[in-house]
Amino acid sequence: MDLLLVDAFTNDSLPMHLLTLEAIQTYSKRLTSEGLIAFNITNRNLNLAPILNAAATLSGYQAVLIENPIDRPGSTDFLPAPRTEIRWLNFVPKGLAIPAWPGTQTKGLDSARAWTDSYGSLLQAFRY
Repeated sequence: MDLLLVDAFTNDSLPMHLLTLEAIQTYSKRLTSEGLIAFNITNRNLNLAPILNAAATLSGYQAVLIENPIDRPGSTDFLPAPRTEIRWLNFVPKGLAIPAWPGTQTKGLDSARAWTDSYGSLLQAFRY
């Protein structure tokens, strides 16, 4: 495969097993040498970017965060403002050119301890 989309993190129930180093190794085995893994990490309560950034580094990928803020006029949510963002963190093979899309960030990403099949802590991911 050239692209694997992992889109399971926008709900309140987080499938942590899809974010572990072992899972990423399994995904990588199915990809071509220039294949990408794209994680939709849009979530109101959790910031998964630091955990996935650490996993990308340990797995030989470069993490590319793409954020697209959108306005939601007339929202009746409990959010402080009628604004949200769509967030994708992509695993790009090192050495592959990265397009300069609006909202793309490749440098200065926070990093946390990567999750494995024997370690994972939601406390790392909570937005305070």
